[in-house]
Amino acid sequence: MLVSLALTRQIVELQRAGEQEAYQKRLEAHGERFPPTPKTVIARRLQEFLDLTEDVDFDAKLVPAGSKMRFADPRYQE
Repeated sequence: MLVSLALTRQIVELQRAGEQEAYQKRLEAHGERFPPTPKTVIARRLQEFLDLTEDVDFDAKLVPAGSKMRFADPRYQE
């Protein structure tokens, strides 16, 4: 009976250690996804936007086309 009790205790301790490790990993992932300060979130989102739009020409010229405006460069109109 003492052997099985010690073995059971060891199993429970290993499970707790595994659960604690998994919890810490989830906590870190949550902290990365949802930083504690809004400033960090805003900076990250702005950087993502800049990375996604680095090749966009925000000064692209528009020309009238009837009642609508179209890009002067046909590549942009596509």
